[in-house]
Parts: sequence; C-alpha cells; structure tokens
Amino acid sequence: MEIKIMGYELFEAISLYTKAKYGAELVVDLECHCMVEINEWKPKYLKDANDKYGYLRDEKGHAMEDPKKKQFVDHRLPFGEMDEISFYTAEVTNDE
Repeated sequence: MEIKIMGYELFEAISLYTKAKYGAELVVDLECHCMVEINEWKPKYLKDANDKYGYLRDEKGHAMEDPKKKQFVDHRLPFGEMDEISFYTAEVTNDE
C-alpha cells in the first residue's frame, strides 16, 4: 500500500502534532521554504586496473568498499506545498 502526503498536508500534520504533544501552536507559512535532507548511500570502491569493471574484489568476488572514502552523499532539497512524500507498507491492519 502506498500512502502519499502532499507538502501542505505534511505541514498541517506537523502543526497538529506539535499542538497535541507540546501545547505549542505553530503558524504554518506556506511561503517559507522547507528543506528535506537526504543521506544517500553511494559506496566508493577500491580500484583495480586489472579487473573487468575496475574494482578490487574480495574472495567471494564482491567489489570492496574503500574505507578511506565517504560512503554517503548528503543532499539538501527544497520541499514545497505541492511536493509529495510517499510511504510504502506491506500490510495494513484495521482494529475495528
């Protein structure tokens, strides 16, 4: 199942959550820029010029990650009221 939430719905949900949890009422300003920070795994591998694809391989034949290089790339993207975020779930239960 896919649950899709648009930006303005997410901003409203955050406002309702902070009011219920902390008693603080937020004024959601859709003109303000919301940023999404994503930490994406993009491994860097040890190089080997003699390999068909150019990587050093372990005893199982898998390319070996370079421990000296950063394996994650940080992205910072704007998230607006018309943008969407999707969540996927394998199972939905209804307790009614």
